[in-house]
Amino acid sequence: QQHSKYDIPAATLRITYAPLLKTQQSIHFGASISRRWLSGNKIQIKQSGEVYSANNIIRSARFYADSSKLYQIDFAWQIKSLLLQSELVKNLITQDDGRVWNYLGAYVQASYQLSGRYKYRYGRYKSQRNMELVVRQSMVDLRDHDIGSEAAFTLLGINYYPSPRIKLMANIIFPEMSGNSINNDQSGQAYSLRIQYKF
Repeated sequence: QQHSKYDIPAATLRITYAPLLKTQQSIHFGASISRRWLSGNKIQIKQSGEVYSANNIIRSARFYADSSKLYQIDFAWQIKSLLLQSELVKNLITQDDGRVWNYLGAYVQASYQLSGRYKYRYGRYKSQRNMELVVRQSMVDLRDHDIGSEAAFTLLGINYYPSPRIKLMANIIFPEMSGNSINNDQSGQAYSLRIQYKF
């Protein structure tokens, strides 16, 4: 997530393709490209490390930027109650003096519904509101020119849908961090309990 005090104009193009689309099995490919005009604003990319309520302890350098180009690809394969997903994002940010900063993020995730299956619609997968097990491995590299943080996370989770509008989530996260950080102690685990309500 890029942080700035000002509104940032952007243009984005996204395409998706599903070469296999059946009830019991489907395959999805997606890609997008985005150009953002930063107009000399001071920016910094911050991450909370897979914990939505945590502080943004993973950070890039902070500098005045002219523009950024973001490239993204994603893949998913669903077979019955199993869903495999992956995504790769590359962000090239040009500083106002012409210096280029190169940042990267990626994840792979496996989800399994104990009953029911996933539905594919409009380029996205949706759960059928049952008990769901999740394993996720992710990484973010916000370190370039010897400034910034690098981190990797392993997440184990359980999602439960008691009703169409309510989702309960319980996660345990094992982080690995290096580079610059606002917290000198980079060890430990995170436990997260969340509830989501759709209006």
